[in-house]
Amino acid sequence: MAPNSYAMPVRQALGLGLGTALKNLIPFTSLALLIYSPCIAVWVMKPAWLVPTLPTGPEVTTIYLNLAAGLLLFILNNVLAGSMSYGVVQHLRGKRASIGDCLLRGLASFPAVVGAGLLSGLRIFLFSLPLVIPGIIEACRLWVAVPATATERAGPVRAIQRSTGLTAGSRGAIFGVFLVIGLVGMLLHFLEVMLTSSKSYTTYLICFFATSLLVSVWCATSTAVGYFLLRKGKENLDLEDLARLFAYSTRARPSRSADNRQFERQ
Repeated sequence: MAPNSYAMPVRQALGLGLGTALKNLIPFTSLALLIYSPCIAVWVMKPAWLVPTLPTGPEVTTIYLNLAAGLLLFILNNVLAGSMSYGVVQHLRGKRASIGDCLLRGLASFPAVVGAGLLSGLRIFLFSLPLVIPGIIEACRLWVAVPATATERAGPVRAIQRSTGLTAGSRGAIFGVFLVIGLVGMLLHFLEVMLTSSKSYTTYLICFFATSLLVSVWCATSTAVGYFLLRKGKENLDLEDLARLFAYSTRARPSRSADNRQFERQ
């Protein structure tokens, strides 16, 4: 099979992503809890700030706070995906990465990860304006932009290019991953509402956070696994090569020309 004709198996991406999440449930969930702690603190103090609806009255301040909280959550989602990429690679190599290692790797590429995430989000939003379907297609195209940034130390534009190239031929499978994780997340939240309907708001909030963390971890691990599968299928990259890329990405940044030569060799 020619490298460019590779199509990622959706069952492999889902199964390997879920298996990785379950086998590292405590460290990965702890990492997610640590990264999302600013958003959790905001929600505990002002729950209305994170409600995805705008007020009906002229409460402009509340609108800005909602937007700021949503932006914070979006940024933290990207930080989690970048941090989780290293832990997933280590797990697939049969090794274990500590929470501190994952967090440090994620923070090392923080500006580029946030930039890639914001650029991806902006593109998805713009594509979604005429119809929803183009936005979904764009989300599938940009699925591995953040792992590409964290692993290859690519800038936002380069990460977009890498993601569109890697996901070509596998976007149906990527949509399948989105669909399954989204449906499971909706089912878990539905069960959570049913089980906590007669409980206190605090009980509901704890269950909501727990469910959201589990889904976020599964989503992040599946994205990192998908990045590896796409690079393995299209570029014949093995786990040791990917680990060396991580080591390269955390060293002092070389010159731009050296960066370009490094990407050309990849």
